[in-house]
Amino acid sequence: MRAVSALLAFAMFGQSATPADQLTTDGLRAWLVAGGALESRDKVIHDLMQRKRSSVPPWWPDDVYAQEEMAQQKVDFVGTALPFYQACMTDPQARLLAKIVASKAGHQVAQKSLAVNSQAALQGASATAAQTAGEDAAARSVINEDDKQNMVASLTPQERKMAQELFTPAKASALRQCTDKAYAGTSEAMLAKQTAAVHAVIEANHAELVAAKTKWIKEHPGESQ
Repeated sequence: MRAVSALLAFAMFGQSATPADQLTTDGLRAWLVAGGALESRDKVIHDLMQRKRSSVPPWWPDDVYAQEEMAQQKVDFVGTALPFYQACMTDPQARLLAKIVASKAGHQVAQKSLAVNSQAALQGASATAAQTAGEDAAARSVINEDDKQNMVASLTPQERKMAQELFTPAKASALRQCTDKAYAGTSEAMLAKQTAAVHAVIEANHAELVAAKTKWIKEHPGESQ
């Protein structure tokens, strides 16, 4: 989700943001959408649910299981993440990162990071471990010099100035520490909300689940449930 932290080392660190510059939902969403993070998140949820399907009781209705997946995907990641990430960057910085990651060079780095992140998640890594794996993959990415220069050229003078003024190795390190903490907090909050959403689906479909289990037991006497 933070693949562009490796791209040209444009590190943003906005703890001193004024109220007018405070990170907004739209700014955070712009960054996450540009990097493909939200789309990737939904796919990971889908793939994980498909892998776990064989572990649920054989009588569990497909439509209820599909509702569980949808309920998890509907939990608002951006809204949940916003208070955590407001300590790490300003709205102008997030929008600059969105522009960078939308470039050819930024897109390549982001896709490499997301691919590794997704693979780690599907192999059972925790959200934070998968995130770290993706970030490390981004850091190892080799960026074509022409693509890098084209990305720089796409920035306005004001955007270039913002990047130049804010970039230092110390701030790059501080950004990673801050966003690692923000992602960990977001992941914990998301897990709680998604778990509650799944429980709500199960509660809402209680009658159907009871009927499905009763029917299956009748049709499969003596078999494990």
